[in-house]
Amino acid sequence: MCAGDGTNSLNYAGIANYLSKNTGEKGEQSRQICAALKAGRQSTINSVIGAINKNLSFFEGFLGPNTTLIPIPRSTPLLNGGIWPAKIIADELVKNNLANTSIEIIQRTKRISASSSRSSAKDRSEVHEHRASLQISPEIIHTNNIILVDDVVTLGRTSYACFLDLQKYYSGQNIMLFSVFVTKGLEEHKTLDIITQPQSGIITFNSTTGKTTRQDINSL
Repeated sequence: MCAGDGTNSLNYAGIANYLSKNTGEKGEQSRQICAALKAGRQSTINSVIGAINKNLSFFEGFLGPNTTLIPIPRSTPLLNGGIWPAKIIADELVKNNLANTSIEIIQRTKRISASSSRSSAKDRSEVHEHRASLQISPEIIHTNNIILVDDVVTLGRTSYACFLDLQKYYSGQNIMLFSVFVTKGLEEHKTLDIITQPQSGIITFNSTTGKTTRQDINSL
């Protein structure tokens, strides 16, 4: 895992690589697995939990009894009966004793364009746009570590927006991100050699441009 880097950066960890564009075998597999995860397929979720357990020491601080999980909302307000992938993941982590508890205190109040619908980084919603579409309902959290949970992290703008809003209420606690998938580039020519790969890094925010930068630091 990576060390803290101040309030302007968000530490993250993930268990698998993902490509949104690729004709190679591993890239296609990553998209199929991600789609199954988003659909809440239990066999896929079980495989994710198994991979985490095999590499549990890597996720020290991100997972464990001293962590409270907060699922990141989807790009649109959740409808009754709708699937919320991040909540499913968070609930399964708690169920498998990989976290203390999960609470849903961040909601999307209005639709924002999903990252997957915008192929170029410059066309994607900025941090301030995400913040304007989010609502926080704070609760007392007793654990030292607060972990945002998502299915896929690409540029990290959604997670960073959640991070900034949570800092208003939990500035004395460690706020980090756990995402099952970490996107490995948006270019057409990008290829994957491996899907399951524990990894960590930081997401930093440039207040001048309003954009985030994700830097991978450690991996197995």
